[in-house]
Amino acid sequence: DMDEAMKEYHAVIKRDPGHVWARNNLGVLYAKKGQYDEAIGKFGEVLFRDPQHQAARFNSGLTFLKIGEVDAAVRQFRLLLKTNPRHVGAIVHLGQILFDRGEVDQAIDHYREAVAIDPKFGPGHRYLAKSLMKKGDIAGAVAEYRLAVRLMPQDSLLRFRPFDADGGQTEAVRELRQFLKLHPERPDQQALRQGAEAQLRAWGATP
Repeated sequence: DMDEAMKEYHAVIKRDPGHVWARNNLGVLYAKKGQYDEAIGKFGEVLFRDPQHQAARFNSGLTFLKIGEVDAAVRQFRLLLKTNPRHVGAIVHLGQILFDRGEVDQAIDHYREAVAIDPKFGPGHRYLAKSLMKKGDIAGAVAEYRLAVRLMPQDSLLRFRPFDADGGQTEAVRELRQFLKLHPERPDQQALRQGAEAQLRAWGATP
């Protein structure tokens, strides 16, 4: 229970005000509850005590992103990379920010750096594929999507991608069927499911 966990963390902090992990974890729970100001405050308390605390720095950046404070998020991710230049999460999130700003080439550089550091980091391959697709590098994008699926086989959204773009329609049919199998039948997900089903029918395949 989240509320009980929060009570426990508050108790730990009361007993030991210097317990930075309790403060960080409490911040994570505040963020999960949508109490972003409180979350940022807790991460700030950690970073005041330990400016090189990587988890708190990263979580702070993520939370700033959630409230639309992109410049503040960028600052947190860059500070984190000064502490740990190989933090692939920070590198990928900076890449996503660059992509959203239309700076696709720079985003690709970030994603390539991330997967060079950790070739098994699935999100890096996923976002690299998306960026390559944006640039028109279909073959490169499909190769990265295949890697991402291999690394994150249960991620249903990865199945909803244009494998047919490089002529692999048989593979595309198989992957879209797997997408429909894995993706939840929730009302808020119906548009994606309907899109996959429509594409299969367009190819003359049954969903």
